[in-house]
Amino acid sequence: MPRIRVRWNEASPCPAAKDYSRAYLHPSGQGPARCWALILLTMVNLSYYQELMAGGTGGDHGGRFEEFRHQTQAMWAQGDLPPR
Repeated sequence: MPRIRVRWNEASPCPAAKDYSRAYLHPSGQGPARCWALILLTMVNLSYYQELMAGGTGGDHGGRFEEFRHQTQAMWAQGDLPPR
């Protein structure tokens, strides 16, 4: 396994996001390395959408969907990388 300086997202339930850095997952090469990176990125995306949909459908009970929506939009606006 490559040396990891900064993991993508240690709080994620997805092993690919926890175990690999963004640089490692960037599909810049050709051949098998590119295929592997795309498979790992697909895992990260599916995990994220599962988490998002679970929060969206679970938050509807008791009128909490609006709260979930506002929290999610605030998280998106904040971003996950510091500005350059």
